[in-house]
Amino acid sequence: MYTHDYEIISYQVDFEKGTFIFNIKGEQGQKKQIIFKEVLSYQFKHEMPYSIILDLKELPLAYFFSQNKKVLEDKERWSIRYKSPLELKTKIESMGLKYYNLYASYGMNGWILAESCELRVIED
Repeated sequence: MYTHDYEIISYQVDFEKGTFIFNIKGEQGQKKQIIFKEVLSYQFKHEMPYSIILDLKELPLAYFFSQNKKVLEDKERWSIRYKSPLELKTKIESMGLKYYNLYASYGMNGWILAESCELRVIED
């Protein structure tokens, strides 16, 4: 999925549909959307205009669990009920979710837990 050096123009979260969509634009003006489906949770830092994508990677869930222990303990951020971080981990694994990490060379960085991610070219 080629998104390197694309600028994040906007993003939209639809809680009803469970989608998260980035609208992005390349240096030559080409427009695309990065569409995440069945989103459970996400977290971003440095949300600002003119954010430039360095990379978007799917990483192993084990990496998410090891890097986000405090997030797993914060019951207020999850839309599913659980009694312990271990129970939440088991539920996330059973849902078949994937861990996507957004790296920016400038601006917005973060992650999304979702079932899938697709790149769509937008024709003018």
